[in-house]
Amino acid sequence: MWRLEVCARLRRVACPHHGVRVEGVPFARHRSGFTHDFEGLVAWLATRTDKTTIKRMVRIDWDSVGRISMDMGPGYAKSARAGDHAPQATICIDSFHVVQLATRALDEVRRDY
Repeated sequence: MWRLEVCARLRRVACPHHGVRVEGVPFARHRSGFTHDFEGLVAWLATRTDKTTIKRMVRIDWDSVGRISMDMGPGYAKSARAGDHAPQATICIDSFHVVQLATRALDEVRRDY
């Protein structure tokens, strides 16, 4: 098993209006805990397999996979495309949520019937 830890001394600033702010790094999103490359790998895997497989393959928890894949809510896709966030992004929905929505819809139809 391989494990890579990236350590860096980051500068901190105490702002009277915004509180403590930490210097950003070029290799990761703010408060992500993962590098851009690792998030890219997990996002790519999410287009090809389910969260449980990803979780086992890259050894992170279910919630971490979910934070790197985008939620199905329309607000998330709109936010990703707006402004400079990621206008070129291909929005990928994980199969777990697709099946979950289909199952709920089927349950509603069964109840109504």
